[in-house]
Amino acid sequence: MANVTFTATLTESSGGADVAGEPIQFLYGTSAASVANLGSTVTTNASGVATSQEVTGVTPGTTVYAQATFAGDSTKSLNASSTTVQSFVVTGNTTISLTATSG
Repeated sequence: MANVTFTATLTESSGGADVAGEPIQFLYGTSAASVANLGSTVTTNASGVATSQEVTGVTPGTTVYAQATFAGDSTKSLNASSTTVQSFVVTGNTTISLTATSG
């Protein structure tokens, strides 16, 4: 069995600066239609990166689907943003990276 961790990087659409201190929600599923919240939100660090809790017990060769969402922050003029639902084949212990852009 394999363990999967997701990371998301939040950047500003104008200039591409990393956005720190903002909540990211990860969604995960075994089909594009079944993606659901993967625990609580995770706050981006100084580099704009948030790391999910680990999903354990995934069978290698399984296709998993993931999405990262950001609700927006009107005090910083950041719009809501999310990645598309993306598919990945798990080959072993894996970190899957997603990027969301807001501006």
